[in-house]
Amino acid sequence: TAQTHDSIVGVKGAFEKLLRNVAFFAKQKKYTKIIAQIMITEENLGELSELSSLLKEEGADLIRIGHPTFLSASDVDKNKKICEKHFPGEDISGMSYISDTGERSDRYFNAIKELKNKFNHNLAFLPNLGDSEIRDWYSKDFKTHRKCLFLWRATFIHPNGDVHPCESLKYPIGNIYKEEFDKIWNGKKYIKLRKLLKKGLLPACTRCCKL
Repeated sequence: TAQTHDSIVGVKGAFEKLLRNVAFFAKQKKYTKIIAQIMITEENLGELSELSSLLKEEGADLIRIGHPTFLSASDVDKNKKICEKHFPGEDISGMSYISDTGERSDRYFNAIKELKNKFNHNLAFLPNLGDSEIRDWYSKDFKTHRKCLFLWRATFIHPNGDVHPCESLKYPIGNIYKEEFDKIWNGKKYIKLRKLLKKGLLPACTRCCKL
């Protein structure tokens, strides 16, 4: 609903503006395709089907649903211990918010299953999870067997010049105002982190949308 959407984004009238924009781009179908993205939250979980239908009616070609990126309290504790062991004295931690959805995992699973059945090929998920992975994703102790390739292909550079390996890890590996990027990218810290992730993901990486 408009009330739920505006409450989540913190901007009054944002929902109506969204629909006007979708309608505008729908008129430009000759030149473009419209992909609408919805992030799953506790607040909009019961409205996903209604919102998707509304966006389709307004002319969206594809609805892309984003699974929330979060850590359980257990994930945070495990990540802290691993980082203290492999990166003693380093400023490294997970950047996702903490949420325990374990008791509500069935609600998430059923809402997502309903979406899949209703919209079929007009729907895409990020990341694309199988049924068993979806149920595990919203449990307290989700363990993925996927591999991370992001650290070999991209990076995050903050406005102050700090280089972070990804959006899930708060780990300033270097600063482009103090050192050449090539030296940071191929430096000891980056290489050490890549070697560790080749053996297995950190708990902070568990629900990353890049996997």
